[in-house]
Amino acid sequence: MTDIQPHEEISKPLSAKDDAAKTNALIAYCLMAVGFFTGLFWLVGAVWAMAKKSDAAGTIYEDHYANIS
Repeated sequence: MTDIQPHEEISKPLSAKDDAAKTNALIAYCLMAVGFFTGLFWLVGAVWAMAKKSDAAGTIYEDHYANIS
């Protein structure tokens, strides 16, 4: 049996801008998920993502906004 050591990854805490971008992306995704059943909320989620896209510029979540809108 081999002795496998866990990989230790050094992670940095998220900045306030990254945290806000994450929260806004989750809101947009949740609205769009509910929108699969109602239709209207999908549109609200897409508009929310487009409105918050500039706030997420330069964060690790920027790609999510590009994928949504």
